[in-house]
Amino acid sequence: MDMDIAVEPAEARVNVGEAESLKLVCRSIRQESRNAKTYVFGTEGDVRVLFRAGQFLNITFGVNGQEAVRSYSISSSASHGARLAITVKRIPNGTVSNWLFDNLRVGDRVRAEGPLGAFTDEEIEGPLVFLSAGSGVTPVAAMMRTYVDLCDDRDVVFLHFSRSPEDTIFAADFSAWARALPRARIIVVATNPSFGSGWVGPTGRISQGLVSALIPDIAGRTVFACGPEGFMQTAREIAERMGVPADRFFQESFVTFVTKVAEDAHEGPSEKAYEVRFAKSGSTTTCSETKSILKAAQAINVKIQTSCGKGICGTCRVKLTSGTVTMTHGGGIKQREIDQGYILACCSKPTSDLVVDR
Repeated sequence: MDMDIAVEPAEARVNVGEAESLKLVCRSIRQESRNAKTYVFGTEGDVRVLFRAGQFLNITFGVNGQEAVRSYSISSSASHGARLAITVKRIPNGTVSNWLFDNLRVGDRVRAEGPLGAFTDEEIEGPLVFLSAGSGVTPVAAMMRTYVDLCDDRDVVFLHFSRSPEDTIFAADFSAWARALPRARIIVVATNPSFGSGWVGPTGRISQGLVSALIPDIAGRTVFACGPEGFMQTAREIAERMGVPADRFFQESFVTFVTKVAEDAHEGPSEKAYEVRFAKSGSTTTCSETKSILKAAQAINVKIQTSCGKGICGTCRVKLTSGTVTMTHGGGIKQREIDQGYILACCSKPTSDLVVDR
């Protein structure tokens, strides 16, 4: 069932185009499956946050006296910005997920940065495919809930892989979404259903044979995939073999948020180095042609939000006001953003002196 949303203030809004700091208060908690919970947060003062379905937050938790930062997709509808929900799966030996399950209570406060990420269907026209596995369903849930709220009956095939019916996050919502969106086709595949569970749906792991049988027209659709790294890699390979162009395949990928990383080894004698000036912070450094702008920033404590480190999530987007770079990204930035002078710091390397609006 979709969450109950409190009435939102009519005027109190914050438009978070760039990542901003948010102070969040836990408003409610509910069990989604035997090993997943949804935590619903509001901002202090219930200020509405504008975000796009599919984006995520970097949230800071105080765990056993230490700060721990994790990336969580927003699982609530983008039309309900006064409430931001995240859905967390308990991971064996997972420091933060276990702490959340055992300790976070309604009324507790956390800090967050966001919203972040480019895993959205903004400006995407035509039929869609959502491929998700496990807790990778969370950004897809935000999109589906937004479609329902906006009465946007999209032509979408949603194929979700779950270990068993008991482990399926948002299982109760799937049928409600299907009723509200007649053109949507929602299919759950059990990868390891328990004996005697009564499961009569499709079974098995993601494969070309399974995808071909369930989505024979995938070549004509835009594909969004979210789940474990191995799942997304297989999904990408299958989509490519079945004729989906690379520019119509999007995947979500984020890891534990990192504020500093080890510096690169000393630059080799043949490597060119360029001056990089971060305009807002007033800091300047040198960066070799083989080092990313992100690592150059981290080396001098200039803060740039980052998550996947692969040019996929779009979190580290910054404005280049002067100079040129080489950028090899994984779909985390749109061509119109590049045309406007934006780059992804994690996968951009200098080819001249630079000025970065940071």
